[in-house]
Amino acid sequence: MNARINQLVKSLLQKDSIEQCSIQELKQYADQHPYFGAAQLLLAKKLKEENDDQYKEQLQKTYLFFHNPLWVEALLNETGNAKIIVPEQLKAAHPIQEKPESAI
Repeated sequence: MNARINQLVKSLLQKDSIEQCSIQELKQYADQHPYFGAAQLLLAKKLKEENDDQYKEQLQKTYLFFHNPLWVEALLNETGNAKIIVPEQLKAAHPIQEKPESAI
């Protein structure tokens, strides 16, 4: 589940997740708003999830609306949400000292 994609769906289509949207519905929305990058992104995401033949063509169109294709890839592939786990040896060697709230 991609929270960013679902937030777009909630804002634009008043649905809880992209799973509740049909490809036809997203195509219609993208056709109504052809210069709106978020609409193109949502359509690309849905086509990817459904393994649709039109995905690669839509992906190329979506790239035209965004300056950073790696960010688009991260949204579509749900990557980039890594959690850093600090080994116990490092925690003991370099304890983290919290600042009092008055110092913040």
